[in-house]
Amino acid sequence: MPRKKRPQEYADYLVPEGSYQLTKTIVECNNLYKDNNSWMQKFLYLFEYIAEQNHEKENFDYINIHIETMAKILGVNNQMMCSMLKDAVNYKILVRDGKMKKALRTKRGKQIVYLEEGKSFGYKFTEKYNVVSVRLPDTRYFKLKTFEKESRISYKENFSKEYQRVLQRISIDTTSLEEYIKIIINNKKENLKRERNYHIYISNKESEYYNNSNKQPIYIIPFDGIIVPENIGKNKRLKRSKLPFHVKPYHPLRFERKEIYTNILEESVAARIHHYVNRINRKEVVAKRPVKDSRVYSLITNLNRELRALILLDGKKVAAIDIRNSQPLLASIIVRKYWLEKQGELPIDVVHYQESCEQGRFYDEFMNVLKVPAELRGEFKKDFFKKVFFSKVIEKENMLKDMFIERYPNVWKCICDEKGGLYSITYGDFAKKLQMVEATLIYDMVNVELIKMGINAFNIFDSIYVSSQEDYLTAEKLLKQAFNAVGVKPTFNLEYKEHINRIE
Repeated sequence: MPRKKRPQEYADYLVPEGSYQLTKTIVECNNLYKDNNSWMQKFLYLFEYIAEQNHEKENFDYINIHIETMAKILGVNNQMMCSMLKDAVNYKILVRDGKMKKALRTKRGKQIVYLEEGKSFGYKFTEKYNVVSVRLPDTRYFKLKTFEKESRISYKENFSKEYQRVLQRISIDTTSLEEYIKIIINNKKENLKRERNYHIYISNKESEYYNNSNKQPIYIIPFDGIIVPENIGKNKRLKRSKLPFHVKPYHPLRFERKEIYTNILEESVAARIHHYVNRINRKEVVAKRPVKDSRVYSLITNLNRELRALILLDGKKVAAIDIRNSQPLLASIIVRKYWLEKQGELPIDVVHYQESCEQGRFYDEFMNVLKVPAELRGEFKKDFFKKVFFSKVIEKENMLKDMFIERYPNVWKCICDEKGGLYSITYGDFAKKLQMVEATLIYDMVNVELIKMGINAFNIFDSIYVSSQEDYLTAEKLLKQAFNAVGVKPTFNLEYKEHINRIE
């Protein structure tokens, strides 16, 4: 009796619109790619990887492709992997950033130890695009085998095995998915309007702030470890000129372009959401940690915030333990360590900064001074972090930075030094340190411990998700212990508390 033929399996790929036809041309016109269907899947998997990395980024940053790792996942050698990327660039699907730094590593016995971090070439799509879902026959079960390879590679990191089992228990409730997609699209448009309103409002406030005759000049005083321009003496103060300040006129064109861009990508929103939800419900979730001690990423972290209300863990809805003012609070840990090592005690403004973060009123202090409307809080937080915590240290006037320096001068000194000082090109290291502190506390010290205790829990960056009141109380206790161990007392918000028994 003939063996029953297994039904044909199909695989879906999330790729830029138009890339399918270009990929088909690449494969058909190059003798290197002999099995057309198999190589089509390899190319589309590569494009899907880049598309997923840029799921919420408007500017579509370059995504670093580690040749050796990607080659293992796709089942090709390094030379063929390079050929694939080169062809994708030649056919104008991808563009390369041209920045690569070889990692410095050595062997200690059988173990490879990295002495200095490297950087692979970065790739991005040649233009902003709609993403679409493309379905292909899963030749030789390529997609299934690729997922298994990806899982095995991630398992090399000790963090993944138990956490991966928890992620496999997650699913998405699709009964009201279409309604949520409409809400997400509408929220994107509303966010654009709020962003426009915020920039108009803050521009006017900047004019008022700098034209106030009572304002004193701001000084930046070099201190140990800071880098200053060569033409400035070591002990000189860098004084900003007290000239009348005029804000650049508001340019609506930038927002008109964003509106056009947002409208173009409306189709992409639905395609992305359906793609992520389908993969999660098929249990194709892999936990990834790009570098040691970094944040943990997965398809769950790719979900739009609105969709977190639809997450099910073991079939139950989840609630999230959210830390109030989490990013400034995490920064206070770095600031505490800096000053305790430097002088053995905390300056008074550092103490006040920490207390403000612990009580969840850090942003409110500045919003109240500027009378920023409550509905613009989200835009204010993004702007504040961009201009104070994540910006390069320069002498250019910046209202939010000046207000921060005036209120917390010694916190600013620490941030400057951690960024490398004036005009340092390594200023981004401070943001990396914040993420490492977050991952160590939230993931390593709390989430992993919860799993060891038999509690199914997962985190989306600085929030822990659980499915019962008892698990919430345990997670809250561990969070307090982890933060107390570094001298910080956080306060929490409970999101989606209606999903678990009410906590008195």
